[in-house]
Amino acid sequence: EAYVFKIGNQSAYWTTYDYRFATEVPCQFVDGVTYVPFRVIATAAGAQDVTYDANTSKVTITNAYDMTFVLSMNSTTCTVTAGGQTSTSTLNAAPTFIDGACCLPIRDVSNITFASVAFVEQGVDGYVVVSNSALTDDQMAQCIAAYNA
Repeated sequence: EAYVFKIGNQSAYWTTYDYRFATEVPCQFVDGVTYVPFRVIATAAGAQDVTYDANTSKVTITNAYDMTFVLSMNSTTCTVTAGGQTSTSTLNAAPTFIDGACCLPIRDVSNITFASVAFVEQGVDGYVVVSNSALTDDQMAQCIAAYNA
């Protein structure tokens, strides 16, 4: 199961069901980090519940393992609650607003929602392939080809 995002494009692709879907804003690079609209990637990656509170500027994600992650906009600290215990972890980059949309760093949010993740940034067009298992170079090329079909 894999998802293909193209930098600067508001169309993402779910390879399993040959399904293309729109994002709120384009997947894009900002200061070397790939950001996507938080609902899109968290939902695509299998999050059970994804909410954003505009009053507190916090994003809450619950994954399939009943772990809850609370992220604050412009902060690299994330609070993790699992089995009644709460701890903190550090994100690679802080969630941020891009073109008025709440966006998350793709590596962090995918690691939150997937058990295991293989990331690939491939080619001059800036494709990002997100999968819940490791993909070979050939499989990643097939995913990108399917996106462009």
